[in-house]
Amino acid sequence: MAASVVSSAPPRSSALPRDLPAPLLARQVPHLDVLALAGRGSFGEVWLVKDRRSGRLHALKQVRPDCPNPSAARQLLWNEAEVGRRVSSDHVVRVNEASLQSQPPYLLLEWLSGETLEARLTREGQLECSVALWIARQCAQGLYDLLKAGLTHGDVKPSNIFLCRSGAAKLIDLGFARPDQRIVDDLDDASRTLSGTPEYLAPEALVPSEQNRVAKDVYSLGITLYRMLAGVLPFEGETVAEVVRQQKQSRPQRLRTLAPHVPPEAENLVERLLAKQPLRRGSGLRALVQELVALELLTIEDESP
Repeated sequence: MAASVVSSAPPRSSALPRDLPAPLLARQVPHLDVLALAGRGSFGEVWLVKDRRSGRLHALKQVRPDCPNPSAARQLLWNEAEVGRRVSSDHVVRVNEASLQSQPPYLLLEWLSGETLEARLTREGQLECSVALWIARQCAQGLYDLLKAGLTHGDVKPSNIFLCRSGAAKLIDLGFARPDQRIVDDLDDASRTLSGTPEYLAPEALVPSEQNRVAKDVYSLGITLYRMLAGVLPFEGETVAEVVRQQKQSRPQRLRTLAPHVPPEAENLVERLLAKQPLRRGSGLRALVQELVALELLTIEDESP
């Protein structure tokens, strides 16, 4: 349901689909060879391209030609370019180039080889505790690096976490990473609903006066960690309204009931991250990174033969 522009992901095939037009940029930037369509979202599309001059691969992100809300999509693209200008992190996708005045505007992102966390969870279900904590720790570090630049991610979920073959986990899809709420105000009601996946939204996310966006990202990371460890989401429903009601009022099933292998310390951390009150989710991202490192080391020792 994400309304942000789809992030880079490996294409299913290296051949250019015959039934899909090459991006308009291929005509405007002749030194780029278009190799494959990598993915499409509600607002945008990503193409695998190769720079003939350097031989480097990039993920070219642009607004879809048939986008229902091109002005909002361009704003999302601008937001992501701003992240690229302000943030340098091993755990946030890198923006190599931004051309926002061209028609259509586009970004060149680093090409990531691997898969999203969503793809891995769909295939494997539960992850080992040490692996889940390792992924969560890298995501928390990425969020901390964004915060140091005055930004929050705004849409943390498994489909926006990329697991690189190199071993790094990176936050992707940065269109909602802003220090203010102007992008939300620019979207129509339907798109606003899609600006965050209900299953990962903090209880206070629909309250306009609530401005603690760091706590919202922490909550979304907590939902993601719960799913990695338990193999299921803590809150699900047949309608968005039902999921939102659960987020606000219900307690999730105890993690160790679903995943007995999880140590009590990890269960306690997840419970805190999913606190309904933002101030109860911890003392900040830096402290969260340190806590996840300690838990990661603890579980590695426990899982050792």
